[in-house]
Amino acid sequence: MRVGMVGSKGIPVSYGGVETHVRELATRLAKRGHDVTVFCRTHCTPRVNEYQGVRLVRLPALRTKTLEMATHTLLSVIAAWFRSFDLVHFQSVEPTLFAPLVKWHAPVISTSHGQSYRRAKWGPCAKWAARRAETVFMRVPDARIAVSQTLKRYYEGRYGRRVIYIPNGVNVYPPIREHAALDAHGLIPNGYVLFAGRLDPSKGCHVAIEAYLRSRIAKRLVVIGSSTYTHRYVEKIYEYGSDRILFLEYQTGAEFWQFMQNCCAFVFPSEIEGLSIVLLEALGQGRPVIYSDIPENAEVAEGIGYPFRTGDVEDLAAKIRYVAEHPEEARIRGEQGKPRILQEFNWDRVVDRTEQAYRHLLAMHRGHGELDAHS
Repeated sequence: MRVGMVGSKGIPVSYGGVETHVRELATRLAKRGHDVTVFCRTHCTPRVNEYQGVRLVRLPALRTKTLEMATHTLLSVIAAWFRSFDLVHFQSVEPTLFAPLVKWHAPVISTSHGQSYRRAKWGPCAKWAARRAETVFMRVPDARIAVSQTLKRYYEGRYGRRVIYIPNGVNVYPPIREHAALDAHGLIPNGYVLFAGRLDPSKGCHVAIEAYLRSRIAKRLVVIGSSTYTHRYVEKIYEYGSDRILFLEYQTGAEFWQFMQNCCAFVFPSEIEGLSIVLLEALGQGRPVIYSDIPENAEVAEGIGYPFRTGDVEDLAAKIRYVAEHPEEARIRGEQGKPRILQEFNWDRVVDRTEQAYRHLLAMHRGHGELDAHS
């Protein structure tokens, strides 16, 4: 199959759930013999035409919070007109606003990775556009995917249209014996609590920091993440800086996994999610996880990690203290949940199900029918 993917920053971008999803999906499809093209933003991707068998088309975008996605997606759709695709796969709901422009050229499938209009960083106009995009997402594509059962139930309940559930996956990174990344910052294994994610109000970094300070544990807090057009928020976050809190930019490869594999607890206080890949990664590494009790998190972490009431600083502080004071119990709980995560959220299974959706889409397109949902 010849597949075009539109809507992500590109690959091999090493941060962002959508970008990770596209990288894992596109490269695995290419290894299976499919002809995959990913439309990338020039300022996010290296100057190469191919990555692990995937064709890359680098296009510019206006680098502003409200116009970057729209301008890049429009150029991607125009570029797609001059290429022969069996189908075009839109990644995320908002880029699907441009799906009508490409649907006459090729069948369209779109994946929802979450509901951006619920995020605090967006203003009224952007939220209005995101809600309009949701309507287009449910009406225009020939098939729709949601990465969580929570999203699937929402869309089907509100719009009465079928949605396929295909989750994100998780990679298994082998244990790293050396601790060079930790040593560089004076950290020791199990000597710190970890937060990793975008520095965005909806990700709850401020909640994690305030709860950590109130917990009064002796271990340090490591915050890994960067701004995504949220500079004022990041400035406020950095005001918490002290010798007890270490702020780091995005970490990649072995450096990131050293921090993940050696934390005493991974704190995930997000208020809004689709299905978080970094949460899956923490669970897949068997780490003790403290997570906000939103449905999308509970869907994967219930019975494995330690939930706290979303946004409740005192409740999170109590959970941080408890995990720090009961390290053996927390370790055992994390290890017990690891096999289920690795089985249910496996990238090869994700690709199997995506291939199945593609085949159903093409069969439907030939027969002019409605794509049946499959679990």
